[in-house]
Parts: sequence; C-alpha cells; structure tokens
Amino acid sequence: MRKNILVLLMTIAVSGCAKSGMVKISENEMYITEASNLGISHGTLRMKALEKAKVACGEKDVKVKSDETGGATGWTATTVNIRFRCE
Repeated sequence: MRKNILVLLMTIAVSGCAKSGMVKISENEMYITEASNLGISHGTLRMKALEKAKVACGEKDVKVKSDETGGATGWTATTVNIRFRCE
C-alpha cells in the first residue's frame, strides 16, 4: 500500500512540473517554450522547439531572434525558450 502511494506521489510530482507551449507575440512573431524534468537534454528540447516553430510557420522560413536554455539535466526542469519570426 505504501509503495503504491509513493509511486502515485512521484508520478504526480514529475508530471506536474513539465510545461510546453507557444505564444503568438505579433502577426509573424512567436515565443515557444519546451520543458521537461525527465532528463531530456537541452539539445533534444531545442530540436523539438524548432520543429514546432517550423510547423507553426508553414511554408515560411523560421528566423530565430533569441534562444535561451535553463535547468540542469536530471536535477531541475530543463527548459528551452525560443523567440522566432516566420519570414
């Protein structure tokens, strides 16, 4: 019983900390965040964010305006924030 409760609490803690999303800043400029606390590297999250940016821009080219990373893989939530334009 205790083991089941511990597993449930750990699952809730892990799943509640990782958020991702995209915000439209202007007509052709957006901000995207990819985050994970499951040990995923900054590079992997950056590639996921850039893939989503490419989809959001459709046939247009993606021009990255700023690129920030944070967190320590495996210890805190790893985050990548990219501000980009569709051109």
